[in-house]
Amino acid sequence: MSNSITLDPGAEAVLRGLQPLFSPCGTVKPVQLNNPAVVGEFRPGGAKDTDLGDVPKPGQSWAFGVELGGVSSDGRLCALVFTHFSRLEAFYAENPSLCGTLVTYWNGADVIWMRASGRIPRDFIADGVRWCMSGVVPVGCPKKPAETFLSLPGEIKLVEFDRLVWTEQQKAEVERLLLEAEVGPPFRVVARGRRVLNLGFWARYFTDMMSISYDPDGDVFAWGDAKVGEPVPLTVDETVREFTNFLQAAAPSFGAQFPQGEIRPARVRQLVERIKLLVTKSRPSDGEVLDSFLASEVVRAPGKDITSFEFRVRYVTYCQGLGRTPCSESRFFRRLKAKLSSMGIDQRHDIDCEGKPVRGYGGLALREEVSPQATDGSDATDGSDGAQDTPSEPVA
Repeated sequence: MSNSITLDPGAEAVLRGLQPLFSPCGTVKPVQLNNPAVVGEFRPGGAKDTDLGDVPKPGQSWAFGVELGGVSSDGRLCALVFTHFSRLEAFYAENPSLCGTLVTYWNGADVIWMRASGRIPRDFIADGVRWCMSGVVPVGCPKKPAETFLSLPGEIKLVEFDRLVWTEQQKAEVERLLLEAEVGPPFRVVARGRRVLNLGFWARYFTDMMSISYDPDGDVFAWGDAKVGEPVPLTVDETVREFTNFLQAAAPSFGAQFPQGEIRPARVRQLVERIKLLVTKSRPSDGEVLDSFLASEVVRAPGKDITSFEFRVRYVTYCQGLGRTPCSESRFFRRLKAKLSSMGIDQRHDIDCEGKPVRGYGGLALREEVSPQATDGSDATDGSDGAQDTPSEPVA
């Protein structure tokens, strides 16, 4: 938004006509149209694929806009942008509660305004619709009457975000973004810029999507088959093979970002173990979670070491991926010390941390810090043909 634009009397009159449409949810202000904060479709040349017609362009470099966002008890000001009438019509049909809310128009796109409450994902584009919870949306031209860009008058309605109905593609994107906000992105960047799977994300992603169950007595997994609708029991080895296929199927949608070198048996087995903890019928104890954490996240690595602080940070992240509250810090350190001591790994007080001695454990490393080895002896990178399973021995 710009404070350096001087308004002539005509522009001030337009501003006075626009502001009541958005009060008290948003404030109408001048904005440069090439400002990066302006939503993509509304910058010059933005909405090219549209069947909603067009209006004369402002003929100048700035317009009046409303900034989205601002959290309050009355919800967050958000907008849905449509460039095709069929999608706009279909969305209204599935969400009749939005009928009567304010709709504006700009540069080949209709904008549905709302105040959204609850868990709200960040901005996304899916199946021809843009969801915006941030950015600036132009709503008027200083040389045209305020009603020029008004498609449907109405109040800006308060809606619960999780009650909105989406297409399958849009729903998948919403769920992915909400999950990402909770447990982190699908991939982590570790030593030397190498990308690895965020197992917490993928475990939650698959369990939420597939309603997976696990029977600890039979050591078998099950989930509904799309064709017959009945749960299909699978052994752990069969489950590892299935999830290898699932990851391979998911990879293309992420393009070059997906670390292909992570789709290997040992890594997929770690994912399956994480899923097992998520869906086990009886809730695992803190001790069982610690055992699983050590097996999944820590390896023996001569010459390496882990500080107690690094252990705690990774453990908390691991628990968050399971949707589980971590045990207290004192209990964690007590259990960790006892567990590692029983394996012949004693706590040290001379682990180097930025030149200072701190508590920790030698001969261990967090798993992502140990790169897979290529068949030619060089370090393997994501997607390389020579990537093999990490030879390091699990700590538990």
